[in-house]
Amino acid sequence: MPCAWCGVHSVDGNHGSLAECVEALKREVEMLRRELAAQQQSTKGSDKQTPEASDERRPWKFRNG
Repeated sequence: MPCAWCGVHSVDGNHGSLAECVEALKREVEMLRRELAAQQQSTKGSDKQTPEASDERRPWKFRNG
């Protein structure tokens, strides 16, 4: 059940103090940062391109030949 003060789920419903809400929010932020880092790692490996392919994405770049 989400806490009425901070919105983060807790076992008992509402957290007992502001400090507990802050700690719950810190844990939530850390979990989201880890998820974001994992998503960025998984997409980073699939986005590898050759220099020629990256040149094609930049129409302003001059190419010889």
